[in-house]
Amino acid sequence: MEKNLFWTGGFDSTFRLLELVNDDKISKINLFYIALNIDDIESSSEYRLSITNELKAMSKILSLINTSKLNLTIFAKSENLLMYSFILPFRFVNFIGRENIEYSDKVKVNQFDLWSIGIIPRPVNQYGAISQILDEINIEAEVGIEKEGGVWSNTFYLFESIDINNKIKFKPFKGISAFERYQLPLYNISREEMLEKSKKWIPILTNTWSCWYPENDQECQSCFACLRRLELNI
Repeated sequence: MEKNLFWTGGFDSTFRLLELVNDDKISKINLFYIALNIDDIESSSEYRLSITNELKAMSKILSLINTSKLNLTIFAKSENLLMYSFILPFRFVNFIGRENIEYSDKVKVNQFDLWSIGIIPRPVNQYGAISQILDEINIEAEVGIEKEGGVWSNTFYLFESIDINNKIKFKPFKGISAFERYQLPLYNISREEMLEKSKKWIPILTNTWSCWYPENDQECQSCFACLRRLELNI
């Protein structure tokens, strides 16, 4: 069995990666990472400052696990490909050079609709970027977001059911097709259950990176991601 997973080097998506790596039924894992600006404009306070930290965390994690099943694709600016290749010197890493994410009208409309009613925090954000990439390469993929945090806590009332492939069936709703290619493997697991199950992987998970706004390569300890991570106590 083959799986597609968006991986950021953070706790949730790395937890899911470790589940897949250790699942004998999974023969191949296609990983995707977007090293591009996916939150508003480059000059705004939402610009991604943590890309290098995330890639360094991913490199460390990959050095600690069995990579025989893995194929990692990174979407990045052309001028950064050489720099990132030093951070991730693995034979199964593929770099795709592109200057930015070009959003289709469909994705832009869906994202605006969801933002206008408070489902997502910004009309341009990582969820739209993932939707756009999934549309372009015409696949479905897992997104490692647990149900107690972020956008999903605002969308539970829109969920109708989930199938054995972690594919969500949504109630009819304006803009909800933004998530039509998403699979949510952590939808049915609580933070407490995740922490209990991950005890055996703590030496690996301590290398994950969550902070959105690092300061001198250190976690800021005050952004939403850092505050969520403090709950993990790792």
